[in-house]
Amino acid sequence: MANVPFTSNYSDLSTQRGFQFKFFCEKCGNGYMSSFQTNSLGMAGAAMDAVGSLLGGLLGSTIGLRPTLFIGAAGGLLAAFLLLPTPVARLRELPDPPE
Repeated sequence: MANVPFTSNYSDLSTQRGFQFKFFCEKCGNGYMSSFQTNSLGMAGAAMDAVGSLLGGLLGSTIGLRPTLFIGAAGGLLAAFLLLPTPVARLRELPDPPE
């Protein structure tokens, strides 16, 4: 029996909220779908996106578009400046993963 190469017989169904894959046999068409594995960091990011959208809409309707955009830009710069005193700012390459 000839081997079926494992190159294009899968579908990546992953999102920022988690990971899931679907595998299928190119010869017979049978398949397997893995269970959805949630990504806690992705879920937290989605929650922060929702909060940011609500806050941006509230600020935009209260103080106007231009001041809201200025506050958002200042917040982004502040986040970057907060990283300067940390070891992250001095990283030049990713460290090796622990074994």
